[in-house]
Amino acid sequence: MPIVMKWVFEFGCDGTWEWTPRADQVVLHHSGPEQTVDAAAAVRAGLTQPLDFPPLSTALVSGDRVVLAVDRGLPLAAEVVAGIWPVLAESGIRPQDVLILQPGGWTNSAQRIDPRSQLPEAIRTEVRWETHDPTVDGACGYLATSADGERVYLSHKILEADFVLPITLAGFDALQGTRSPMSVLYPGLSTPEAFAKTHGQGHRELQPEDDRSVRQLIEEIGWLLGVQFAVQLIPGGRRGTTADVLAGGAESVQRQVLKQLNDEWRVQWPARAETVIVTVPTVGESATWNDVGRAVEVAHNVVEHGGKIVVLSDLQASPGPGMEQLRGQSSPRAALQPLREEAPPDLQAATQWAAAADWARIYLLSKLDSDLVEELFAVPLSDVTEVERFLATIEECAVITTAQSTFAEIVEI
Repeated sequence: MPIVMKWVFEFGCDGTWEWTPRADQVVLHHSGPEQTVDAAAAVRAGLTQPLDFPPLSTALVSGDRVVLAVDRGLPLAAEVVAGIWPVLAESGIRPQDVLILQPGGWTNSAQRIDPRSQLPEAIRTEVRWETHDPTVDGACGYLATSADGERVYLSHKILEADFVLPITLAGFDALQGTRSPMSVLYPGLSTPEAFAKTHGQGHRELQPEDDRSVRQLIEEIGWLLGVQFAVQLIPGGRRGTTADVLAGGAESVQRQVLKQLNDEWRVQWPARAETVIVTVPTVGESATWNDVGRAVEVAHNVVEHGGKIVVLSDLQASPGPGMEQLRGQSSPRAALQPLREEAPPDLQAATQWAAAADWARIYLLSKLDSDLVEELFAVPLSDVTEVERFLATIEECAVITTAQSTFAEIVEI
């Protein structure tokens, strides 16, 4: 007799839903790694016994000005910073000489969680915390010219530091394939022109490990800056967890990260599913259009043409200019060419959404107005009760949790 199990879905920053499907209703599923680590302890261990690099303390000198370049929205950022501080302190680094610098972005630049919150209270306010604003005159200075002849500008805070430590969330990326350990540096700590040059609609025809010009440029920038040591976190399968922390030589970290992402976050199914459920859990703030765009692209890769994509999120952000452009079109496909030509700041999320909506029917649980969702060629779902009623009509489905961290593909066996 088939075993009936209860599913617990996490979505948004605090949404949870328990669902008991019919026997064999869920025929394919993927979730991230179950194992988790203590982020503070793991990063401290990584700094003292890094991959293919001497202990971090050997690269530091008392009185050094240190910049911790921390990804926007990095899960457990405060715990990671708390794990790094003892190593800095033991190397003679004063708290007032430490700057936590987070990159800017086209949208949603606010960071709600103070990454200093887990530091000892006595030094918490002495450590500085800033978000790079690329629009401020004089915020950036010239670093070097790339091999392709591009003049590279970075935040003066980076250029003037004695030691820069990039701390990023590992993951698959439509533009980079897999996020470089240096990805926090560029374009987020550069100029508006850098943002304009590096945003795009992704490369669906490429595999994550294939060469990407954006990733190559980012890695070259790290080399030009002289950054050799990096920290990357592998996301855990449950909201707000970390499966692993890798620290050490940037190239060694990147190789190990790719292996673990392929083992733990890569979906390879033998056939497409008629209905695919994707969840979008987040930490500290509600889902962004970028999160949802990545999730629907994952579903697009494994759902049947004309099938159904069910997205569980707490998305409430206003649409960007690309999504607004989609609202005025006769069909999702009609929006694709204008989006490519005009290249709005949210081009990637808008094209991911439009391509998925052209391929399958999207059903969206969010906090958006239902009329807006319908204008984006999707069916609004108001709450989990409505989701459950809808899924009761589905014979079979596939489930991908934390879809924004996943790469999915169909592989014939």
